[in-house]
Parts: sequence; structure tokens; C-alpha cells
Amino acid sequence: MDNKSTFSRLVAFVNQQVGPFKEGKLTRDTKIEADLRLTGDDAEEFMIAFCKEFDVDASGFILSNYFDEEGFMLHLKHLYKLIKGEKIPKKIPLTLCDLEKCIDTKKLL
Repeated sequence: MDNKSTFSRLVAFVNQQVGPFKEGKLTRDTKIEADLRLTGDDAEEFMIAFCKEFDVDASGFILSNYFDEEGFMLHLKHLYKLIKGEKIPKKIPLTLCDLEKCIDTKKLL
């Protein structure tokens, strides 16, 4: 299957899972967390559905490297770290391009 049809299938999947993208057209640069605003349980459910839909192996994938926790607990955790003078680790951006590559390799990062 060529990249264009793979990407078209991925876009259809994203629209099905999270609804139409309100900020325009989905591109390969669309970030799953920052642009689609998926975090915590929603991100986990999305990634599980993605792996099932595209038969992608998720063994070894660490969700917390890419997605923050949900809502209130996330803010408390960050506040606590700031008070202690600790740095808040940045998450690795995960884009639709990354997911497209995962479909091709059948392995999640």
C-alpha cells in the first residue's frame, strides 16, 4: 500500500476516533497531543485503537514519554516539581507522520 493511501486511512481513523479536526486539515505534522489535545486515558485509548486498527505492535512503547496525564493531577504534579525546583520533562511530540511510519513498519516506536 502506498504512503498516500496509508495516510488517507490514518486521517479517516483519526476523524473517526476524535471527530473532525476543528483547526483545519490534518497533515503529517499534526501532533497527537498538542493539536488533537489527547492526553491521559484518552491518549491511551486512542493508541490502543490505533494499534488494533492497523495491526501495529505496541510492545516496548512507553505512553508517558509522549503523553501527559489528564487534568487536575497533571497540574498538581507540575506545581509540586516547580516548588521543589525540578524540571518538568518535555514529552516527545508524536505526529501523524510518526504514526504513518508505524503502520508501515508494524511497530509502535
